[in-house]
Amino acid sequence: IQPINGPGGSSLTFSGVTTTFRKMSSSRQDYWIITPVGWNGETSTPSVLPLVVFLHGFSAPFANLNTPAGYASWVERIARQGNVVVFPKYQEGFDLSSSKWTPNALASLKDALSKPWPSIQASESSMMLVGHSAGCLVAANLAHSWFLNNLPLPAAMLLAMPYKDSG
Repeated sequence: IQPINGPGGSSLTFSGVTTTFRKMSSSRQDYWIITPVGWNGETSTPSVLPLVVFLHGFSAPFANLNTPAGYASWVERIARQGNVVVFPKYQEGFDLSSSKWTPNALASLKDALSKPWPSIQASESSMMLVGHSAGCLVAANLAHSWFLNNLPLPAAMLLAMPYKDSG
């Protein structure tokens, strides 16, 4: 039986999401910000929420996994639980050059952190990295180099079905 509250619970603090697309000079550095809307809480709407950086798996052109649409249920649930999600594209097509994935994601994340948030402010002090498949490699690289790249220290990291790369 699904619990009402807690991890996997049916109770969500927001009723929906809004998605903002940000175009960069390289399409591999484009990214989306998924923000929760429709506060269901009893107090006033929070003005700051935790930041989740969602790093997609390897994206074949037909798979649509390098966009939030490819992970709609997962990404929307994360946002509706009360988080601001940054979803870097970092790779497209049959791009096997994994050495470029982390720099692309880093450029997206740095841009997101340098600009005003679309609505609710994201808290950098609680940044969480979520990686799926190839995104696990990118998440691990970002976590490893957070200080060198002047990023917030990740508070947590979730690696789902990690991809193994010889590089």
